[in-house]
Amino acid sequence: MVNYTRQEILDMIQTAPYGSTEVTFKKVDGTERKLICTLDEDIINRLLEKNGIAATRSEKSTKRAQNADVIPVFDVENVGWRSFRVDSVMAISHSPSPEGLAPWESEEETD
Repeated sequence: MVNYTRQEILDMIQTAPYGSTEVTFKKVDGTERKLICTLDEDIINRLLEKNGIAATRSEKSTKRAQNADVIPVFDVENVGWRSFRVDSVMAISHSPSPEGLAPWESEEETD
């Protein structure tokens, strides 16, 4: 496993060129998980709206104390909040965006 600091992980997620980052980590049960995630509020709100979900992170975060060993992120594939332990991270990479599209956008969408 690679030894990333909490801040290094957060920096990589927050500076992703297409808005999402792939984080590979070991779950508590020992299985490996690849998670495509973001912390970009615009992307999160767009995904929530697109899927008819009203809750926002700001509403959720007021109900929970932060744990410095855990990083909460928004799963762009499963459209929901997930978290992983800092010491469980095996790899981090910026998610490639096929044909210039972000992973959560379809080809039919245009702004």
